[in-house]
Amino acid sequence: MTCENLPEIPVYSGIAAGMPLEKQVIPGGGSFTLPEVGFPRQYDFSVDDATAVSEQQKTFTVYGYICYGDIFGNPLRRMKFCEILLNIFGELNLQWTELFSDPPYVGTDLYPMRQTNEAEKPN
Repeated sequence: MTCENLPEIPVYSGIAAGMPLEKQVIPGGGSFTLPEVGFPRQYDFSVDDATAVSEQQKTFTVYGYICYGDIFGNPLRRMKFCEILLNIFGELNLQWTELFSDPPYVGTDLYPMRQTNEAEKPN
């Protein structure tokens, strides 16, 4: 979560709020509603940021991803999301949208797994 400009490449490290779901099978084309969970992190708006958002000088952005696998052992996939809070008409008419989200922040790709180099392999 931020009111600042996003980096060119999303930074996900250090901001995890995970919820592992084991053995949840969703039929093809089906949907699954994630259970509500308390988030250990909160974004503290400064008065200046809140004022800048309400005066259309800044936007408030929330981004992240959902990592998932399948029962066939295929590589994990990552569905990325990015929502921007805009004060569209100025009168504190706040609306969430993903229409202005940059491509590195949305879409589905393979979950990047850390590669083990030769020096890290156990003997």
